Amino acid sequence: MHLSINIIGDAFADIYCYLEADMPPQGGDARLLQPMHKVAGGSGLNTATHLSSLLGHFWTNKSRDDNLCTSKVNFQTVINENDDYGKMIASHCSQHKFKLINRRVSNHPSCYFGTDEGALQSQKGDKSTGHCAVIVSKGDRSFMTHLGCM
Repeated sequence: MHLSINIIGDAFADIYCYLEADMPPQGGDARLLQPMHKVAGGSGLNTATHLSSLLGHFWTNKSRDDNLCTSKVNFQTVINENDDYGKMIASHCSQHKFKLINRRVSNHPSCYFGTDEGALQSQKGDKSTGHCAVIVSKGDRSFMTHLGCM
């Protein structure tokens, strides 16, 4: 028996910033508890990661009639596979043993207009992979998201 599951969703590079105290007032400054670090994130990517792990741990290798049971998770999203964030997300998918299916249409404008992405486009004119600043203060998270090529 073969089980194949497709997850369609978002993938972002999350850049974590842990503040020493409260969020600063607008225009203010704040100290960080530790250096910023980035991780692969987004609800779609997180779902694919955990589902792949669960299937790897709990999906039995043999069925009742001794036929081999296999499972596969496919994750469909939009990234720029040529930038650092996209490469990090692709590496994450590979490490967690599920297939990344990139649905990006090269040079197709984002469906979210009104943003100035000129500075974030590569020499080829590609938009960046979506990324998110995750600000953690006293256990609460705040997000500042750039959708990129999503």
